[in-house]
Amino acid sequence: MPQIKFTDAKGLYQETGTGGLHFEIDTVTQATNSETAVTSNGVCGVITTAALNEATSASTGFTVNNSKVAATSLVLACVVDYDGTANGIPVATVDDISAGAFTMRVSNAGSATLDAACKIGYLVIGAAS
Repeated sequence: MPQIKFTDAKGLYQETGTGGLHFEIDTVTQATNSETAVTSNGVCGVITTAALNEATSASTGFTVNNSKVAATSLVLACVVDYDGTANGIPVATVDDISAGAFTMRVSNAGSATLDAACKIGYLVIGAAS
């Protein structure tokens, strides 16, 4: 049975066989601060945030402009890397999905203030044509 794998170089891809699943990963780095909007037009991508400084139970949100997003799309997100304080735990969620954009929200589920940038992976399902 073919395996689905992920690497920075190849993105999401099928290990063996023909056809299958392959997404190029769009990458973007947020400028200025953790509320600055970004543009990432991939079906799949990684957003590197600016340095985070959210206290315990606090959150911040920023707009992700993306031409692949339809108002009916489902956008999945997760934190894929964080090198800050061990007791700071960033959690990524998505809300306010509309044609061409969505809001990425980063919350701190830990017991210490977030103190570094993080990388957030996303996948758009039901992309705009």
